[in-house]
Amino acid sequence: MRVFVNGKAWLVLALLVNGAVAAVSFTLPAGPALPPLEPAPRDAHLPLPLPDASGDAALPDLVCRRWGPVGDPSAFASLVMRIEAAGGSVEILETPVTGTPDHLVLIGPAASPTATRRLRDELRSQSIPNQLINEGQFAAALSVGVFADLSAAEASRSELAALGYRVRVETLDSRRTAYHLQAQTPRKPPAFAMPASACPITSTGD
Repeated sequence: MRVFVNGKAWLVLALLVNGAVAAVSFTLPAGPALPPLEPAPRDAHLPLPLPDASGDAALPDLVCRRWGPVGDPSAFASLVMRIEAAGGSVEILETPVTGTPDHLVLIGPAASPTATRRLRDELRSQSIPNQLINEGQFAAALSVGVFADLSAAEASRSELAALGYRVRVETLDSRRTAYHLQAQTPRKPPAFAMPASACPITSTGD
């Protein structure tokens, strides 16, 4: 026997089937949760290298200072050691100095030390100042005056010669050497005993 189902019956049947499928899907256990999406890791930026503390940047802050003048460079010995210990460098500069010559009026030297003492006493008794020269080319002679003007020295010689003394005038060489210590020293150096000045500015010609 053939059973004919009309259109309404088919519609009802389809609704029943869809409802059953939906009910089954709600009762099924939930599957594993998917991990959340994360952004792809970026390349780490390496820190920039620090500048190399070498070369000119590592040198101490130096300034040029000058000491002197002095007549004997050994006067700088202690100062040189202190500057070098502080990281500086030194240079000894020699400067020839020429001034107006002086004129020495002298008597003697006498034949012996005894004669020299007698001559000194004799000059003092006449109120003639004198001084024994102990060293140098005029050692053992008596200085009776030093004059910057040659005519004044000659006048003194003439007066003493009139008293019977053998007097002569010698011109003293005024040339000498002055010494400066020039150094590159840290801007804040240790305390120095000798006063310093800034180095002179040297000009360079074209």
